[in-house]
Amino acid sequence: MIETTLSVQVDSPIGTISPRLYGHFAEHLGRCCYDGLWVGKSNTHIPHYDGFRADVVDALKKLPVPMLRWPGGCYADHYHWRDGIGPLEQRAVRLGMSCGLQVEDDNSLGTHEFINLCHLLEAEPYLAGNVGSGSVQELCDWVEYCNSSVRTSLARERAANGSPQPFGVRVWGVGNENWGCGGNYDAETYAIEYRRYATMLRHVDPNAELVACGQEDEWNIQFLETNRRHLDLIDHLSIHRYWIQGGPEIEFSETQYYTLLHEAHATEDFVRRTADFIHQHLGSQRHRIGVALDEWGVWHPEART
Repeated sequence: MIETTLSVQVDSPIGTISPRLYGHFAEHLGRCCYDGLWVGKSNTHIPHYDGFRADVVDALKKLPVPMLRWPGGCYADHYHWRDGIGPLEQRAVRLGMSCGLQVEDDNSLGTHEFINLCHLLEAEPYLAGNVGSGSVQELCDWVEYCNSSVRTSLARERAANGSPQPFGVRVWGVGNENWGCGGNYDAETYAIEYRRYATMLRHVDPNAELVACGQEDEWNIQFLETNRRHLDLIDHLSIHRYWIQGGPEIEFSETQYYTLLHEAHATEDFVRRTADFIHQHLGSQRHRIGVALDEWGVWHPEART
């Protein structure tokens, strides 16, 4: 038997772990948001805090959840934020589309409700904007509605809807998976589109942290190369990774188990490669671009038991 000794020097820190590393993601997909989180303020059957399930909120607070991304996911590029503000009875009922699903969405969970959830959880909000079916103006208006302290029409509308103080949302995603469900862009076309969005968004809120859509290595390199002269418009590059090779939820084989562990290791390699590509393109620039692994997880065939 080999004996190993591990010494931990608790008084010699070598770095700081960002709380954002432990962030979470809530999408209008299945029962994640409706029923899973939101049951409505008028619900008399399920205990809730201002419409959010008390049992779920209590459980999430124990984790805790330092950052929460919403409303998607693929749903983000179908979502129009104005549908989710104002009196509930006046909100539009839309076709909720995400990952092939088509369900009724009454928009009762909107911007104000989501911000309230973040307050309940003491989480930093991260809003994902609509590039696929939206416009630059629409996303600029959402940023202004949420963050402006100037008494513009949008800021007054926010106040009339119950929130006189700005929400102060710092992190904004410029689309989601725009190489696929968010519009089937190629990397160069999205890079140009991102540059246009980011330029206009900076005028509305110079302090906003903007998250660009990344993918695999070739896309990321092309995106960064196309925006080589405008890297200061990028604060974070988003990448996603789901582990789908690990077999079923239950009754998996030993081989499938170790395949899943290998996928986890491959994800770390993916993050490192992305960081290296960013570093190579930045060169000696003082500006820094973070890697946002803002979607990841195990995707098993669901057990039907």
